[in-house]
Amino acid sequence: MTEAWMVMHGDLPDKGWNGKIYCTETDAAMTLRSNETHGFMAVYAFTLVTEGWVTIVYNGEEMTLHPNDLYIYSPGLAVTIIAASENYRGLCLLADENVTIESPVVHDLVYIAYLPIVQLHAPKQALPHDTALQLAEKMREIIGYLHSDHIYKEQILHMLYAVFLLDLQNAQNQAITHRQVPQRVEEIFMGFIRLLPQYFTEHHDISFYASSLNISPVYLSRIVR
Repeated sequence: MTEAWMVMHGDLPDKGWNGKIYCTETDAAMTLRSNETHGFMAVYAFTLVTEGWVTIVYNGEEMTLHPNDLYIYSPGLAVTIIAASENYRGLCLLADENVTIESPVVHDLVYIAYLPIVQLHAPKQALPHDTALQLAEKMREIIGYLHSDHIYKEQILHMLYAVFLLDLQNAQNQAITHRQVPQRVEEIFMGFIRLLPQYFTEHHDISFYASSLNISPVYLSRIVR
């Protein structure tokens, strides 16, 4: 994440930043500059729109986000920012992929990142106003600690990130009133996605992942398709 940030801005956001978790207020100009790192940032990103609008192309489909909409970016997914209103404002939380995979909240992160794709068919969610305010408060609290000299800053940031993920997962579960995919199928898919970052460089055959999930390769192939 450090290299990607320097591509966009030329210097580090804070001398005490460890390159693992970052949150910032964003505007139209900063958002459009993120296209320079397309395919470069191995991070999970959560963008909450607070004012104006922003239009993106995700996997070939165009979508526009408005206030209280949350967009979730997962590493490796194709996205391009194509336009934003002059008054666009948002909050953007980024978490390094490798650090996140090693954290105890990784299951929650994988669930959060891919549940909209499985159940809501788009990596965005229109949040109730109160929920959006709650998540914005968490993101601004992360910003506050990022620029503090607290001796336990890194531990606190990871804790706040975990709380943010749990709050978001709660909001997602409340939004899905009718499960479109059987829970067992959903759990297998999430398990497969969680294994990929750890083993994809060594294992390219579906049999390995099916064995790890205690199911047949044919069944896993059908679920992933």
